[in-house]
Amino acid sequence: MIPFDTKHYRANQPGCLRKYWPHILTTIALIALLSWLDKLDRDSHLNRVQQAASGQCK
Repeated sequence: MIPFDTKHYRANQPGCLRKYWPHILTTIALIALLSWLDKLDRDSHLNRVQQAASGQCK
């Protein structure tokens, strides 16, 4: 039987920040993307409203 030194065994674990860093960056990127898409949608909606209003005023 192979003896294992379990007394001083510790798995190599990355630090807390290194462990969650990809998740943090992905969350920030998704929030930025969604806010940018919301701004585009809002701008296009305003353009459609302005075009409809100018069409009715003529």
